[in-house]
Amino acid sequence: MKKLVLLVALIGCLTSANAQNVNPYDQIGIDHNAGLRYLLPHLNICMDRSTAISVAKPLLQNFFSSSQMGGYDNCTQFESIEESLLYLRNNCSAELNNEVDIVVNYVMNNLSVSSIQTKMDNQINNANNIRNSTEKQNFLAFLAVVKYSAEFWLPLDLGGENGLQYIGASGGCTDTPNLRAIKWYKVILQDALGTVVGGALGGPPGAVAGLVAQSGGEIITQLP
Repeated sequence: MKKLVLLVALIGCLTSANAQNVNPYDQIGIDHNAGLRYLLPHLNICMDRSTAISVAKPLLQNFFSSSQMGGYDNCTQFESIEESLLYLRNNCSAELNNEVDIVVNYVMNNLSVSSIQTKMDNQINNANNIRNSTEKQNFLAFLAVVKYSAEFWLPLDLGGENGLQYIGASGGCTDTPNLRAIKWYKVILQDALGTVVGGALGGPPGAVAGLVAQSGGEIITQLP
């Protein structure tokens, strides 16, 4: 009987630990990747950033019109990681900035899908360090986009889906992307910081179309 009680207690502890590492905003990351799979065949690597984003927005408005995550959002974003971080420094709590900094530094130095996914799941409980409920929500959305953006964009040898495979060759563009030239951490973090900045500016973090448009623009910018 005592062994049975111990076994039940152990199962309860394990279940509780697993539940703590479930991000309620993971669907944002899932929608983000679905949007990219739809969008990228309509882009080509000869486009500049502004052209890519202008092409992306009406396509995504249609794609996300029936999304359960809030539909199309022309999300305001900055064009660099540094600009996004500066906005957060000046407008959000030290608690949020501390947690974002941990993630940013980790992604910049650990580019593999498995390591990033594990780290993002482990950071979920750190949302409790953020007292403001809106900032806490934005941080969880940020973690979800980091996790799923890494899964989508990173090359196969880093455990990713190699999102570049979806980019089309429309408009007579015959250039071949140079994977070694791409700073993957910039693509991932540009995605994710757009989530938390958009939330800080008052946009719903569940509306991911703006993030997807910027993600496509960022990758197009980096392709030589």
